[in-house]
Amino acid sequence: YENRHTRPIDWFGACLSIITLGALVFGLLEASRRGFSSVLVQLSFLAGGVSLVVFIFSQRVITYPMLPLQMLSRNRFMALSVMTLLLFGGFQSGLYFLPFLMAQGLGYSALESGAAGLPIALCVIAFSRLVGKKVDQLGPRVFLIAGPLCIAAGLAWLSRIEPHWHYFPEVGIGILAIAVGTGLVVTPLTALAVAALGPQNSGLASGINNSISRVGMLIGIAVMVVVLTGVFRSTLIDTMAMSELPAASRQAILENVAQLAELKWPQDLDSDRVALLSVARTVAFLQGIGQVMLLAATMVMCSVFLVPWASLRAREDQSR
Repeated sequence: YENRHTRPIDWFGACLSIITLGALVFGLLEASRRGFSSVLVQLSFLAGGVSLVVFIFSQRVITYPMLPLQMLSRNRFMALSVMTLLLFGGFQSGLYFLPFLMAQGLGYSALESGAAGLPIALCVIAFSRLVGKKVDQLGPRVFLIAGPLCIAAGLAWLSRIEPHWHYFPEVGIGILAIAVGTGLVVTPLTALAVAALGPQNSGLASGINNSISRVGMLIGIAVMVVVLTGVFRSTLIDTMAMSELPAASRQAILENVAQLAELKWPQDLDSDRVALLSVARTVAFLQGIGQVMLLAATMVMCSVFLVPWASLRAREDQSR
């Protein structure tokens, strides 16, 4: 990489990466509406898989690849990359649903829902300099463990969401825990990942690490949409069975179940059934959000188990 300033852009690899992610995410999103048995969904997964194989092969043979695969053979960098994928794929995907939770689940305005996550940004800004200094004194391991634990605790707390919850203190407790955890872990994790390839490849490491965090969030959101829609659909089916809806009305509701909390009812339903289904819609949506938050917390917790592995790999890299 001595001539890295004059390296040509790997347009072929860039296009393949777009096709791969686009096809896989499209397949996951459509699966929430059409089901995994849909031909369109299966073709999307097939296209994404084939494109991924071609991408990996091209990165091995091309002179100036977009993603030099030998960099991933660096044990420490690989461990930190997997941690980044799990951590950001978990908590950023969970936070994606926070405004929907506030607006559609708890009835807050768009402004209030958007401002709900403001403490997280403030904590990252406030903690960055302080954590950077403390990492030099205490080492990164304590922050790589404490941060994800706080985030996972906050997400797990939000998974218990109830229709009567308010922003303070119920929702605010979870957001505050996520905010503190984010402030603790983002700076040391990013700094370690960038430094793992050495100063001569710091720019490349930063780009790869940033891309991994975005890919994790993208795939995480797509998976969580499938989970949310599945829970929402299952809960509504149980409610419709108890209310003995006409077959035509039941089918019309199921065809539009992907609208989630914005789901509209057929006009031929009486007011009692509409009231029952409206309550069930809110409950089903909150239950789905709860499962999403629990999945996000699990992903974040899994990243904690990689901390000692990453430290072990770091010593191996240094011994080479």
